[in-house]
Amino acid sequence: MDGLAGTPEAPSLREYLQVVQRRKWIIALGAVLVPFAAIVISFLQQPTYGASAEVLINRDNIAQTLTGTVDPTASDATRVLATQVALARLPDVAQRAIALAGPEASGLIPPRFLRRTSVTEKPDADVLVFTAKAPSQRGAEALATSYARAFVDYRHRLDTAALKRALAEVDLQLKKLRKSSQTGSPLFSKLASSAQQLQTIQTLQGANASVIKRAETAPQVSPRPRRNAFIGLGLGIILGIVLAFIVEALDTRIRSTDAIVRQLNLPLLARIPSPPGRLAQHNRIAMLEERHGPHAEAFRVLRTNMEFFNLDLQARTILVTSPMSNEGKSTTAANLAVAFARAGRHVLLVDLDLRRPTLDKFFDLRGLPGVVDVLDGDASLDDVIAEQATDDRSEVRGSLHVLPAGRVASEAGELLLTRGLNSLLDRLAKQADIVLIDSPPMLNVGDALGLSARVDAMLVVVRLNQIKRTELKELGRMLDSAIAPKLGFVVTGADEEPDYGYTGYATYYLDQPREGRV
Repeated sequence: MDGLAGTPEAPSLREYLQVVQRRKWIIALGAVLVPFAAIVISFLQQPTYGASAEVLINRDNIAQTLTGTVDPTASDATRVLATQVALARLPDVAQRAIALAGPEASGLIPPRFLRRTSVTEKPDADVLVFTAKAPSQRGAEALATSYARAFVDYRHRLDTAALKRALAEVDLQLKKLRKSSQTGSPLFSKLASSAQQLQTIQTLQGANASVIKRAETAPQVSPRPRRNAFIGLGLGIILGIVLAFIVEALDTRIRSTDAIVRQLNLPLLARIPSPPGRLAQHNRIAMLEERHGPHAEAFRVLRTNMEFFNLDLQARTILVTSPMSNEGKSTTAANLAVAFARAGRHVLLVDLDLRRPTLDKFFDLRGLPGVVDVLDGDASLDDVIAEQATDDRSEVRGSLHVLPAGRVASEAGELLLTRGLNSLLDRLAKQADIVLIDSPPMLNVGDALGLSARVDAMLVVVRLNQIKRTELKELGRMLDSAIAPKLGFVVTGADEEPDYGYTGYATYYLDQPREGRV
């Protein structure tokens, strides 16, 4: 999920799980709010009750049996029952059911009645189940039973309609023969026999459908708060996950070190965790306040890696910059300066972030003259450089001197372009083994890019979960334009990355003896 646009690598399952971990509160919110809303809506709904009646369908056609004819569709139970369901949903049946239900169906019309009712086939049986819903138990029972009876009546009238017409025609012929005194004729005897047979068939045909179970109970079918809560929980979790990935897709902040490596194409020198809150709150640095803590050890790792990557270059003036403000470049520069001093190096730490100087807060140099005063000719370099104690108890002695920015100048950008600054940096490089320069952020102002032509190398500080993809891309473009070689980059806020093994390392480190550690 952290890969940049154009990266051919597909997200892995592990990255998906990391998204779920980062956005767990969105998922939890969905899992709580949706079930809660479902329960509230359930209790606000009017209760609905459901009742069912059953009708037995006789697939044997009495008329065909007596006449010796065969219906090939009678053996297809599925087709027969489906036909009966279609008949039961006719408006004529609904109208008859409303009439039979009486007051319980008051105000209902066939379309509305059909929406409140349903007819289904009972599995493995020639039985239709008539179900009705109503605001009261009595109403549901009355509607279901009336519906079943209305269907039986409709089916009886449908099945016997042709027989009634045939019997009426035979009776008419018999009356004519009686009037003509032909009651003893063979035709009269034949017609009388046919009339008796038709009456028998009509009686038997009415048994093709019959109510076998009336609606006697009507349990509440809605609302069902418990069921709705469980359904809401499932939907809430799904909705939360979807929203989590939508928010993740809209959030373009960089969350992995690999994404920075791919974009900047620079070596990773160290991964620095966020400083403890008590240090950040009081503008203190770990190398001075907690020199034996795991946070300070991360800067020792940075120092070692910088020395390794600087073997061929032998850079003495190193510019420390970052893409944007508040990414930890000043804190990194200050801790790194102390780390080099404790390793026996003579270090000069210079604050050239003339717009928003920070180093004076770390070393209690607020209000003292500095770079701006030297460039303006108001103070000499020797007077403004402040030596700092590094609490170095090792046999190898180094030193740390800090040159603060001094007073804030409105023309800071112009001061950094003066020839006096070149002369100042040359003098500083001769006085120390290494000069670390804290510069303004590269993407905020153009000062750092201009300073890159006056130093031996650059060190870039990037904070996870803060820099965005477009900003990282622009940073890569500006670094390509910078003249000075790039030693590599440092990741701050590394403890926010799931892969960072900060806790386990800290435990290991604190268990070790402290003697000889610088």
